[in-house]
This record gives sequence, structure tokens and C-alpha cells, in this order.
Amino acid sequence: MTNLLIDLLAPKSFDDLFYLPKKTICAFKNMDHNDTIQNMIFYGPAGLGKTSAANIFFAKRNGDRFSGASITQKPSFLSDIKTQCSIVGYTKLKRLIIIDEVDALTQPVQTQMLKVIDDSSTVVDMRFIFTTNHIDKLIPPLKSRCKPFDFEPQLSDYDEIKEKLVLFYMNKVNLDEATIRTCVKSCFPDLRGLTNTLDFELKSLPAAA
Repeated sequence: MTNLLIDLLAPKSFDDLFYLPKKTICAFKNMDHNDTIQNMIFYGPAGLGKTSAANIFFAKRNGDRFSGASITQKPSFLSDIKTQCSIVGYTKLKRLIIIDEVDALTQPVQTQMLKVIDDSSTVVDMRFIFTTNHIDKLIPPLKSRCKPFDFEPQLSDYDEIKEKLVLFYMNKVNLDEATIRTCVKSCFPDLRGLTNTLDFELKSLPAAA
């Protein structure tokens, strides 16, 4: 069993992504419930739950996942994806290929991905979710094949989201409000960094007598 706060508090449902626009959360819920998932790109700075959101879609579906950083060292990954496209799914739900850090792919490899995506479109139950911290590093044809979702909060929403985070963590971790507010102020909008900082604060508390 994990004892890391980052694992215990990782988003398990779309409602846990409360810092995203309501319209985005609603779209995610509808796609997941009705199994109308599109090819998507989740982009924005590190620590904002892009991979967690992909994991929620992936939780009840078959498929495979790759890391862009490791793909560059695995020339066979395109064949692996094509193999997935030919496998009959264990459920009636769409299968997913998730590629984290897709910006790590070179432009030639991204170009090869285009044909894989196009070929898989004939397989009605296969979809792709890409995550990236740097959407500007993706070639336009790849971006045009996917629905982009920006995970970075708007500056105008910062204060409201910070207050929601304070209340959220006050109900989840045994720390005083002042400590939580200080951590939120210093770490936001890096939510993964925030959770790790709160974890450190918890582990720094004096041991009970």
C-alpha cells in the first residue's frame, strides 16, 4: 500500500479536476459515459492532472500506454500500436492508446504517427489521448487530428481555485489551515508539486508521544 500523498490524492474522477472549466468536465463525463471519446490532446504546464485525466478514461477500457521519452528508444512502438488496433476488445467500450509527453517525439516520428491515427480511424473502437507540456512542439497535422484541452487555469480564476484547494486539502490532510494556505500560495498552479509539498509538511510533524 502506498504512503505517498500524491498517490492517495490523485484524481480518481472527473469531479476531482474541479480546477478545469465546467464545460470541459462536462464534456469528459459525457464522452466517458456515452463512450463517445475523441482523439484528444491534454496540454498545459506540469503537475496539472493531464495524465490523471487520461487515467480516468483508461480505467475501464482496454488499450496500451506509452511515454514519449521511452518511445524514442523503442522503434517498434508503431508496430505495437498497430497490433492494438487489430486486437478485438474485451469490452464494448472504445480502446485507448495513451501517449504521455508526446512532445518528446521527434517531428519525423510525429509524422509517422499521422498514418497510424488515420489507419486506426477505420477501427471504430480505438482512440488516442496525448499529453504534453509543450503543445507548440507538436506538428500542426497531429494537432488537427485531435481535440485540444488546455489544463492551465485562467489567471482570472486563480483566487477561486486556490480557495477550493485550501478547502479540499483541509478535508483530506491533517495540517492546519495556515500551513495549507502557505503551501497553496507557494506552489500553485503546480498541483503535483503542491501535493508533494504537503506530504513533506505531514512527514515533518513531530511524532506522537
